[in-house]
Amino acid sequence: ERSVKEVTDRGRVEGAARLQVALEEALENVPRLEPPTAKRKATEAFESDSLEPAIAAEAAHVEAELRRDVRALLKPLQQLQQVRPSADSNAAALNIFRQLRRMQVSVDCLKATKIAIELNKPFWRGSQAAPEVRDAASSLVKSWRHMYRAQEAGGADGTSPAAQARKCRLLCVDLEEYAHSKCPKSTLYCRLIE
Repeated sequence: ERSVKEVTDRGRVEGAARLQVALEEALENVPRLEPPTAKRKATEAFESDSLEPAIAAEAAHVEAELRRDVRALLKPLQQLQQVRPSADSNAAALNIFRQLRRMQVSVDCLKATKIAIELNKPFWRGSQAAPEVRDAASSLVKSWRHMYRAQEAGGADGTSPAAQARKCRLLCVDLEEYAHSKCPKSTLYCRLIE
C-alpha cells in the first residue's frame, strides 16, 4: 500500500472539498431555532387568522412595557454620567447593567430606546471607566450586537451564508489535515474521507 504521504496536494484538496460538501448538506438539514421575541409574537398574531386579536394586543403590551422599563433604567444611567465616577456610582451602574441583562430586550426595543448607544459611549466603555463597569457595558453591547446581527442576517446564529461557507471550509481543511496525519495508509485515508 502507498503511504498517505504520497497523496498529492490535489488529492488532499479534493478530499477537503468532499468533506465540505458533506458538512454543508448536513448543515442544511439542521433545524434552526430562533429565540422568541415580542415582535415576532405580535407579527405572528397579526398574520395568523386562528389567533385572536387579544393575543396580538398582549404581545404589543409586553413590548411597550419592556420599552418603558428600559427607558426607566436609561434615565439613571444618563444621570450617572453627570456625577464624578466613584465606588457608589459604579455600583449603581453595575446594578442597572444586571437588570438590563435579565430583561429579554428585543431588537425593536433597542432601536426605540437607544440603550445600546448609551452604553457604547466612552463614559461607560472608555479608559476612564472602572474596569468592571467597562466589562459589563461591553458585554451587554456585544450580546445585543450579536442578537441584532442575527435578526438582520435572518440566521439563528447571526452568520451570513458566506461566513458559514468560510467557516465550513476551514473546518473541512482541519478535518482533512487530521485524517491525513492519523491514517498511515492511503486506503484508510480514502475510506475515512468517504
